[in-house]
Amino acid sequence: MIAINLTGVTIVAFQAGWYGDLHPVPRPQWMMVMTGAVEVEVSDGQKRTFTAGTADSLAYLDYISSKGHITRAVGDELSIVMVAEVD
Repeated sequence: MIAINLTGVTIVAFQAGWYGDLHPVPRPQWMMVMTGAVEVEVSDGQKRTFTAGTADSLAYLDYISSKGHITRAVGDELSIVMVAEVD
């Protein structure tokens, strides 16, 4: 068994087309797309789409000291994302 201590959980809903400008993560966290899809673009230009209900719905984000990432809600439906901060 592996136990992970969480310091907080946030659930965010993004309307289709929502755009979040470049920002770093404040602390290590797990991101899970619960509905819809989001595209994450890191500071070197690489993009990846995370889609609910697939193996690509979960990501570990730990690049605290980088320039960060841009987030976009893609598709036509509401995207609900859970972010769990890790201790």
